[in-house]
Amino acid sequence: FIGLGQMGKRMAANILRKGFPLQVYDIRKEAMDDLVQQGANAADNLSQLGKRCNRIILSLPDESVVERVIFGTEGLKDSLEAGDTIIDCGTTHPGFTEKIAVELNKAGIDFIDAPVSGTESRAKDGTLTIMVGGDEQKCLKTYPLMEAMGQTIVYLGGSGKGQLGKMINNVLYNISCAAMAEILPMAVK
Repeated sequence: FIGLGQMGKRMAANILRKGFPLQVYDIRKEAMDDLVQQGANAADNLSQLGKRCNRIILSLPDESVVERVIFGTEGLKDSLEAGDTIIDCGTTHPGFTEKIAVELNKAGIDFIDAPVSGTESRAKDGTLTIMVGGDEQKCLKTYPLMEAMGQTIVYLGGSGKGQLGKMINNVLYNISCAAMAEILPMAVK
């Protein structure tokens, strides 16, 4: 599990609670401490984690960080083998996801987009909604891990479709907020 911020640390803790062995990495060493106390093993760097694990979950803030973690100097790509899987739980653009998937597939590495929807409390409770895109059979193999983090897991289609679903979800949410902001003052008047 790479990326132990507000959401990631809670998602990773749920994976541990469900009995999965877990390697963790974050650029902030102190972010790993609590999970190590719960039974996770901390990796010293991305390459080490990539060599130890065949399924890697990312919970990272944006596309530039995802790209750096996978393809950067001492990133994951060179330490992974054909058949390994990266599950990206962050929110990025569908086109970016498709590009990354194509590049990794050349090396036989699967890239699944699985952005999450929910608050920190839902991450802590393991009740997130996860919108999944990628090869359906390969996605299904990762469902036990996703079920440790989320309550509702929805397969939406090929690569990038999970991110597209998240984008639609966010737009609908924002439209609802804007509508509420308009309608409440009108109702008061």
